[in-house]
Amino acid sequence: MQLLTTDAFQAMLDSMIDPAAIVDVLKRCVVLFNSAFARLTAGGLCESGGDILKLFPAAGAMLEELCQEAITSESPLDTCFSWQDPGSHEPGLWTARLNRLVHDAGRSLVILCMHEETDHIRLIRRLDTVLSGVPGQDQGADLVASLDALMERASVALDTEHVWTMLSTDDGLELRLIAHSCPHSALPASVNLSSLPTVVDAISSGRPIYIGRHVASPHEQKLMVQMCCDGMLACPIQLSEGSGAAVALFPRGANEPSADRVCLLEIVAGKCASLIESHKNMVTLATLVRAERRALVLAEQGAHQIRSLLNSLSDGVVILDKSGAVRFANDALTVLLGIDKEKLNTWHQLFDDTSLRVQAFPGRLRSAFDAEAMLRFISPEGRDVVTGSGAAARSLKITCGGVQDSESALESIILVFHDWTTLQRMRQSQQDVLRFVSHDLRTPLTQIMARAQLIELTAERADSVRRAASSIVKASKRMNEMIQDITDSARLEIGASPIHSKPVDVMRVMTDIVEVLSSANPSSHIGLIGPDNLPTIITDPLRLERIVNNLVSNAVKYSPPGSPVTISIDTADSEIVVSVSDRGVGMSDEEKAHVFERYFRSAEAVRAAEGLGLGLYISKSFVEALGGRIWVESAIGQGSTFSFTLPLTIDSGAAK
Repeated sequence: MQLLTTDAFQAMLDSMIDPAAIVDVLKRCVVLFNSAFARLTAGGLCESGGDILKLFPAAGAMLEELCQEAITSESPLDTCFSWQDPGSHEPGLWTARLNRLVHDAGRSLVILCMHEETDHIRLIRRLDTVLSGVPGQDQGADLVASLDALMERASVALDTEHVWTMLSTDDGLELRLIAHSCPHSALPASVNLSSLPTVVDAISSGRPIYIGRHVASPHEQKLMVQMCCDGMLACPIQLSEGSGAAVALFPRGANEPSADRVCLLEIVAGKCASLIESHKNMVTLATLVRAERRALVLAEQGAHQIRSLLNSLSDGVVILDKSGAVRFANDALTVLLGIDKEKLNTWHQLFDDTSLRVQAFPGRLRSAFDAEAMLRFISPEGRDVVTGSGAAARSLKITCGGVQDSESALESIILVFHDWTTLQRMRQSQQDVLRFVSHDLRTPLTQIMARAQLIELTAERADSVRRAASSIVKASKRMNEMIQDITDSARLEIGASPIHSKPVDVMRVMTDIVEVLSSANPSSHIGLIGPDNLPTIITDPLRLERIVNNLVSNAVKYSPPGSPVTISIDTADSEIVVSVSDRGVGMSDEEKAHVFERYFRSAEAVRAAEGLGLGLYISKSFVEALGGRIWVESAIGQGSTFSFTLPLTIDSGAAK
């Protein structure tokens, strides 16, 4: 127990961002804890020896039961639970990891690590840190180079020369310039907080803020004039320690930045936070390895405690010596790469025994391990790799750090595997939106303009006028459909799409829909099959009409001209089943797995027709809101059948 109460081990607990404590299971009390753990207790009062039931009146009994289970388990115990901490206004979702430290006749100790999860998918999941440390000079230079490169790419994407990153100083009185897209600009190395109130407001509010030159503060106006700019956009950078902002100046004559530009700068700010936090984490892990070398003379108990801390990380970590032998691999690596860490002995097994794709790595690194070459190749920005294939593919970011011995020679390297699949998919969605706004919305407008000009030139010829007017109407309708898709998608995302149910004659609604769609698509054969005695049900007719319209429009769009599209209706158990079948190009299994996702479009769909990929996503959302389910059956070259159900809630008045 003397080892556990040393100042050095207490410092390691204090350096952790998440709440953590060591619990004596027999005495039901907390032995050691960090400040984050203390803030969660009742009244914020926590002391060594405190009864866990009194410290956590609402969750103490559950935590005590988990500790009892963990003390008898050979492997770490993971769980999640709903709990409202004293500083929150509503319950939140928490995860906990418990590791047994000591279990003998006199002592039963468990390390408890807690982490709060949010309701929204984070753009970037920050790495958990184990030891605190200040980056060295070499690592700092690599970090600045990475941020400078990011600023340069951001300036191109935002169409401005001036994008920079600022972090608050330790005393909180100034903002320090870290990186800039134009290193030779007139920006000062540091400025007082009062000089840039817009940036300060963005940091304090946690949201992006834009301000024009004419309403900016005197110092901000002076800065904009010097750089020939008319507006400033600031996005906060959220860090585990400290704060900062990504700032962009927009040139004279430019309009207020669009939502897409604001979103892009927010992503840049998130990426800045990721680089800074990952850099801190990499240095922390390197520090931990050096501490482990110095602690080899300690008992096996101490080594087990350090490994438990590493296993609490959510990112995969593997430590290799300079020959390529694996010195350590944590539990998260098992999940990310699907490999048994107990059988992982060499660097080559990461490639040979896992689904890790290594095309991005030079052949010389795969055939013969070279620690220094690997360190140079991966650092400073890391390398992107992919595990798995198809729908199971995951995008990983590999970062690397070196550990030196007492003579400054490279002794080992640390590889950290960070899963950022969610961020990659969000980036792809953003690119789809940008492509849609810049191209697909513009195409109908171009047709409208061209046909309108044609009307002016051919007004005396009635047939030409009718054909031109028909083209204008079709293009306008298509544009209205696109705008409606965007509107519905946005409303679904924020939960602002209410359902208005009433008695509905399904067969009559379907007949009306077929008549309208047949008139709009005279070259297509749209048929309706169903019984005559369908009951009147309670549902939202507008939502039903939108669902069928989307499915039939898709079938017509991706089928050969003149081929039939069939709508069939039937009842099964307590449901009405509606199916829309076509003889189009069909879909692969991989495409079917993603077809109802927001913004998804197959390669064939992108080539065949314009659109954003929101129709099926909206249809699925509406079907589920009406209490039904939706699915697709399809094969390449054999067409597709989309089916959905509605609850058979019969209108009592109609039944009578």
